[in-house]
Amino acid sequence: MLKYAELKEKPKEFLAATGLTDEEFQCLLPTFEQCYEQLSPKKPKPDKRHKQRAKGGGRKSKFENLSDKLLFILIYQKTIPLSNDARLEFWVEPNAGQLLGSSPVAGFAKEFERDRNETRTRWAESSDSVGSG
Repeated sequence: MLKYAELKEKPKEFLAATGLTDEEFQCLLPTFEQCYEQLSPKKPKPDKRHKQRAKGGGRKSKFENLSDKLLFILIYQKTIPLSNDARLEFWVEPNAGQLLGSSPVAGFAKEFERDRNETRTRWAESSDSVGSG
């Protein structure tokens, strides 16, 4: 699995994979950490009578830390438009969204994608008005 600690040592590959330099990534990371903490569901401690599994039970994250999670989101956000273009061109059914499900990471990714699309729309509208004047 691709890890931030390994990829940051290869600046050209890091830039190609994420669209960001390591410095830009480092600027984005604290904001991501705050958003992740806000979006992460807080698990109430279960009453011992209603406990369903042993301590530490449940699926563990494949990501060791938040920098790896952010790296995944950035790579996903950079590559999924290409996947969507291929889907539209070849009429393939989408299933990549199932990778994220309804996790907090998915919420952040969706907000990130929405904000990016809104920015692109505003930029396109402003450049249209400049070009028509």
